[in-house]
Amino acid sequence: MFEELCWINTFIQDGSYKIKWGHNYFANFANPIPRSLWPGKPTIGLDYADARGGGGADTDIGVSVTISDGMIGQGVINCGRYAGPAVAALLIALWGCWVARLDLLGRQIGYFPLFGLGLILTFNMGRDIGPMAMYPLIFGYLICWWLNRESNPPAARQVRKPTLLYPRRSRRHSGLDSRDDQQ
Repeated sequence: MFEELCWINTFIQDGSYKIKWGHNYFANFANPIPRSLWPGKPTIGLDYADARGGGGADTDIGVSVTISDGMIGQGVINCGRYAGPAVAALLIALWGCWVARLDLLGRQIGYFPLFGLGLILTFNMGRDIGPMAMYPLIFGYLICWWLNRESNPPAARQVRKPTLLYPRRSRRHSGLDSRDDQQ
């Protein structure tokens, strides 16, 4: 991916490739919408493949090869040479926080295997930050949420807040039980 980052910087510097200002991130998250519903849906990375020399093919997409631009390269393409790496770092940090939260939910049904899956999928995130690598974890999370929602009714999920700093002792523990009251 370092090589792709070098190519991206070279293309942006010589003016043959323009910064997309979030267009590719939007295209990634709009990816689940079928083209039959949205015929003009944006494509993901075809312009970069064309800039790298993969364009001009006699296919319906116009390129003969698609090239992954990498996690940091995707940030540079979307947000520029200076803010791009920071945006990519922020997105992968949010991903890491979400995966770590799955470990904290490990006592509930299904979350611990999702944590392991999230760790494995993190390696796929190095090629691109997009929902294509996240789909198994997103759908698994929704299934686990639904299963745990059904097994824990709302009244059981409520946490009782203590009313005092120290809980009240019962009469039995304070040395006053029913026998002392009778005497």
